[in-house]
Amino acid sequence: GETTGWLLDLLQESVLIDTPLCAAALLRHIGRDPASVRAIVETHVHEDHQGAGAAAALGAEYLKGAASFTYVGSEPAFRGFVVKVAAYLGITEDDAYARIVAHPGDPVAASQSVIRVRPGDTVRLLGATWHFPAWNPHPVPTMGFRIALDYRGRTYRVGYTSDTAPKPGF
Repeated sequence: GETTGWLLDLLQESVLIDTPLCAAALLRHIGRDPASVRAIVETHVHEDHQGAGAAAALGAEYLKGAASFTYVGSEPAFRGFVVKVAAYLGITEDDAYARIVAHPGDPVAASQSVIRVRPGDTVRLLGATWHFPAWNPHPVPTMGFRIALDYRGRTYRVGYTSDTAPKPGF
């Protein structure tokens, strides 16, 4: 429709990438429970993705402690996410930050985790290796990634430049 976003299943775990508008409703439309999403990866802060990511976190079920998920994004994406969660829930940015970032002993935040990535970082997520090679050309800071998943003796790979044209050498 009006925007793009991706639902990717890795070893029977789901990740939303650049969460599209109305993500929770779209997931329900295709027969998927929004609470089944285990990770949200945001490559940048544009509203056609991240505004929905905050609302979708997902229908706020995650931010109320009903499910657990991992949020992955660069520092600019994460900061935008915090602002949008605060607006969506009608709370301060400090309170939104506390709900998103796990703090020992906090039962609401304990099920959440945040991975902030910088160019060159590699992380393990949902059984796969995710590499974030560099910033990509875009009106706002944008970071694509490459995924490698080993499964039954084979390695599967996919790359995503984010909302950008392919970058040479990506």
